[in-house]
Amino acid sequence: MIYTVAPSKMAVTNGGRLFAGICTAYVRGVIGCLTTPSISIQMRGYAARPGTRSKARQTKAKQEVKKASNVIPPHMRKSNKGPPRSRRIPDMNKTPPVDDVWVAKYHLLRLFPLTEAIQCHKETHHPTTLDSLDSALIVHLELDMKGVKKTKFIEKFNGTLHMPYQFRLEEDRTILALCKGEAIQREATEAGATLVGGSEIIKQILTGTISLSDYTTLVAHPNILPELTALRGLLKKRFPSIKDGNLNPDIAVAVRRFKEGVMYNAVKDNVEPDFGTIDTPIGTLEMDTKQLEENFSALVTDIEKRNPVSAHSFITKAFLICPPYPERLKVDFERYIVKSIVDNTADESDDEQSNTATASN
Repeated sequence: MIYTVAPSKMAVTNGGRLFAGICTAYVRGVIGCLTTPSISIQMRGYAARPGTRSKARQTKAKQEVKKASNVIPPHMRKSNKGPPRSRRIPDMNKTPPVDDVWVAKYHLLRLFPLTEAIQCHKETHHPTTLDSLDSALIVHLELDMKGVKKTKFIEKFNGTLHMPYQFRLEEDRTILALCKGEAIQREATEAGATLVGGSEIIKQILTGTISLSDYTTLVAHPNILPELTALRGLLKKRFPSIKDGNLNPDIAVAVRRFKEGVMYNAVKDNVEPDFGTIDTPIGTLEMDTKQLEENFSALVTDIEKRNPVSAHSFITKAFLICPPYPERLKVDFERYIVKSIVDNTADESDDEQSNTATASN
């Protein structure tokens, strides 16, 4: 397309010719700018000062690290569900029920005699209902973990109790018995120890041939105690002691206790340090109610003996649970502890009278 300027009277004169030439040149210049490709003009660049680029890289790295530190892992993020709930079963601001039917969370739990609570679980697990009389009867205990000082609390502990009436345990336990002498080692083997030995077993443990993690419990006889001190660093809290019962001159009794006994663990609450719980079985529903009652008495008595503070009772509440049914029945436990204390006192008085009579004779 060609653009031209229309002729006029001014084009006849010299000035007109000059003006027409100027207009034509202007139009051609504009059209040329629109149709010709763009021309890049080279510009001179200057080098950065020494250290400028390294400083820029360091600043960028710092910003990236700072950004990454602001990210909180999912397991550490705070939930919006409010403060953690207490695992205690509260009794404050609750009144006893006045009717035959009531809402449990608004009223005090009914306190069952132990025998009645056992009978209730037997009825719910009867062959005509759940048909699971072989279920374990579990005792749930709430503990007061306060120490002598207000700022000190009792640490978590564990124990093993040989029940008056034995029952089937679901776990398979392995016992390592350390002792010297063929006769003593034979007694440990007959009692049910998994591995029995003396100094040679200690050497194999030190060299790593035998792993302590393969055994549930280690029991020992006092005659091997001097050589057993070499394992103190490996055993730590598992080191045998008379208080824990795994150091006993009667090695057969120690093996049977940890092979057939009931183990319990006191677990401290993460929210309330003065609160702890114990969950352990005392038998199965197939057993006689009297046998279950004696096993319960032996358990609460053994746990109460571990109370370092005589100002308050160690056990605060006791419940009976029998899976798979979730119902928990609050039971009266104090009478069994008192009965045990009275029996022990009576036995001590009888021993004193017999000693006095012997001395007089």
